[in-house]
Amino acid sequence: MGFDRYNYAYSGGILTDFWMYIPKTNTWTQKANFQGKATNACVCFVYKNCIYIGSGFDGHGFNSEFWKYNPTQNSWIRMNYFAGPDRAGAIVCGDGKHYFFGTGYRTINENDWWEYFPETDTWTKRKSMPDSGRENAVALSIDNRFFVSTGRCFGGNLTGGHVKSDIIEYDMDRNVWYIRGNIPNGGRENSICFIINGKGYIGFGENDTNILNDFWSFKP
Repeated sequence: MGFDRYNYAYSGGILTDFWMYIPKTNTWTQKANFQGKATNACVCFVYKNCIYIGSGFDGHGFNSEFWKYNPTQNSWIRMNYFAGPDRAGAIVCGDGKHYFFGTGYRTINENDWWEYFPETDTWTKRKSMPDSGRENAVALSIDNRFFVSTGRCFGGNLTGGHVKSDIIEYDMDRNVWYIRGNIPNGGRENSICFIINGKGYIGFGENDTNILNDFWSFKP
């Protein structure tokens, strides 16, 4: 999946191939192609050994489709459309029981926040983020707590566009957001993140002038 700028004229740059990587043998196996069209800047998460993929950009417009991939059957099932506006560059995070999706971009910044229920394939709107929204951010779930960080508030110098360094936390029990500080070394977008032993790790990415190679950890 993803985007190939060199084939934009032929296919809109959209790639739909899907692969399985086996770490023990360091090998790749091609699986059934993704059945949707929005593979650029989409989101994904795992629930009960199935992979969910949705939203994104299809080469012509923004999208709100969601699909489920079943590895055992090597097949795709189309789920209900996301209940909010189409978008790309959104984020999703979950703890195995609760899954949250939001923010992103669709010619304007979005700051909405939704909970998805895989068992019923339904969406419920939650408290919006305490800012004007962002794209290309990261999200982490640590010890049943949910964090959003970095990303870009889209726009130029005259419209308030900027990269972000903040870490904010969503409290699902109270349905409120808290500001938890900032990542050192300034704002960035297109970072990576992961969790090891209760610590969140965020790093790399880019700002308005440089590609970044620093890496940071935090413990809530």
